[in-house]
Amino acid sequence: MVKYLMSNNIVKDYYIKQKAKLMKDFNKYTNDRRKLLAEKFDNAKLDKIRKQMNEEFENLIPKIPYIGGAKNPYTETLINYIYYLAIFWSLEKDGFSYQEIGELFYKLIDGEIKLEKEILEKNGKDPAQYPFEIEVINQTKSFSEYSQKRTFPYDMVQDFVESDGVSFEYGINISECMIHKLFKELGAERFIPLLCMRPMRTSFIFGFGLFRTQTLMIGAPTCDYRFIKKLKTPQKITEEEITYYKEKKICLVCKGNIEGFNNYICPKCEVLYCENCARALIDLENTCWICDAPMDESKPSKPYKRKEDEIPIKKNSQKKK
Repeated sequence: MVKYLMSNNIVKDYYIKQKAKLMKDFNKYTNDRRKLLAEKFDNAKLDKIRKQMNEEFENLIPKIPYIGGAKNPYTETLINYIYYLAIFWSLEKDGFSYQEIGELFYKLIDGEIKLEKEILEKNGKDPAQYPFEIEVINQTKSFSEYSQKRTFPYDMVQDFVESDGVSFEYGINISECMIHKLFKELGAERFIPLLCMRPMRTSFIFGFGLFRTQTLMIGAPTCDYRFIKKLKTPQKITEEEITYYKEKKICLVCKGNIEGFNNYICPKCEVLYCENCARALIDLENTCWICDAPMDESKPSKPYKRKEDEIPIKKNSQKKK
């Protein structure tokens, strides 16, 4: 098991000393995604927007908080999310709407996750089983234990949750999220719902089950992730599942139980969403996942269709046992 024995000395110029490498890496990152960006820009505009992204990222480098450097596995994640913020701000300044930024981001992360999946497969690993490997679970336990020390102000703080023996293999409850804290401080809190979709897309593309019933993003005390080996995070929704969610009063997005009046009912298909997920979807797509009806008729609606979502409702040929 990996042990995290980091000094609590904050290296204030950690990222500034690596500025040249960070800029080179970010430039390569945007260059590798030229094909995706070219869907929105011609060559001249693409060069201009990439220059703007580089400037945004360069301005953000001194603002990246130190959380232990290379000894902390979340440092790389933190830098990647700063990549995203530089892209978000550049697109926003160029006149992109929140919805348009979200659509492009979905395509961006799907491409990245599929590449990660290919790398795992080339290394002889099964992506659907990867989160359940002993080494991965032990590292998660070790980091969870270390995080309780709160060594660095912006680091993650999480609890490891043992399996209940029935519904999930293990889980983590994140009580402090580095991205949530930093993006709020930078005035970029509006983009957090987009980032929260990445782990769910990872689970779907890799092929394992991942569910949560609450997030820090909407004011809950934790982000409660639960990893499930024998299920797959749903993307296509069957009619039986829709009926089940309605009867059990379960949110279609986060799969959490809906209580009291904190819910949204689609006026067309009557599927249920918790209030927090409904707000996030209204800001992003303003479209019901099942029937494509506008969730808020006072706002424009534009469903984002992935290849996997071409037929959102598919009847089961056999009854569930």
